[in-house]
Parts: sequence; C-alpha cells; structure tokens
Amino acid sequence: MVYGIFFFSALILGTLAEYVFHRFLLHSKSKFYWTRNHRLHHKTNIPDPFWGELVFFSTGTLPFIWIGFLYDWVAGLTFIGGGLTYVLLLTVVHQLCHRAPQYVFWLNPNAHRVHHEHSENANKYNFGIVTYFWDRVFGTYKI
Repeated sequence: MVYGIFFFSALILGTLAEYVFHRFLLHSKSKFYWTRNHRLHHKTNIPDPFWGELVFFSTGTLPFIWIGFLYDWVAGLTFIGGGLTYVLLLTVVHQLCHRAPQYVFWLNPNAHRVHHEHSENANKYNFGIVTYFWDRVFGTYKI
C-alpha cells in the first residue's frame, strides 16, 4: 500500500514537473532554456523522434529521484519506477498530440494547437501535455 502511494505520487509530481519545466524553462525568454530544438518543434509542429523525446523528458526526473529513498530503498525504486512510467506516458501522449490527436481522447485537441500557434498565444497557454490540470490551476488554460 505505502509503495503504491510512492508510485502514484511520482505520477502526480510528474504532471507538475512537466508543467513547470515546459512553462518556465522551455518557454523562458532566456536563450539557454528556450532551446533551438524546442523553437524548431514549435516552428514545424513536429515532435522529436520518440527515443529522443524519451531521453530528454527523462532528464526532468533527475531532481526528484531521491524523494522515495527518504522512506526506504524499496520506496525509492518504486518512486523512480513511477517517474519513468510517467516519462513514457508523457512521450507517448506528446507524440500522439501531433501525429494522431484523436487517440488522446481525454484532452481537447484544440488546446495543444493553441499552444503551438504563431501568435500572441504562443508561450502563454496550455503547457501541460498529459493533462491540463495545472494549466487550469495557474490560469494558463485556453481553447
């Protein structure tokens, strides 16, 4: 039971980390974070290759992998497993948002489109990929 909590906590933390990293790092005005690849992704509206995204998204777990180990080593490994599961889900959903949005049935496909618009909306709305929960919480959701 307690290890399941660690696994699902990693999933929930993953949604928040995805939102924060996407909004404040990848869409920061700083050229250090607004990477060439992310600019190209917005310009072409084509995701990076699956394995490239999986590796890139995995780096977002690094600041958090220690959390479960505060309880014990099994919780630590379970938390890491939840984080990596979330990264796999994030990668699949992002690929689908661009290639086959009809399969991401729980999201409004227009919301991801708004995020990629070349207008005043770019960099302002819909930073979530798996869920728009945090966009709603922080007032950045728009369709």
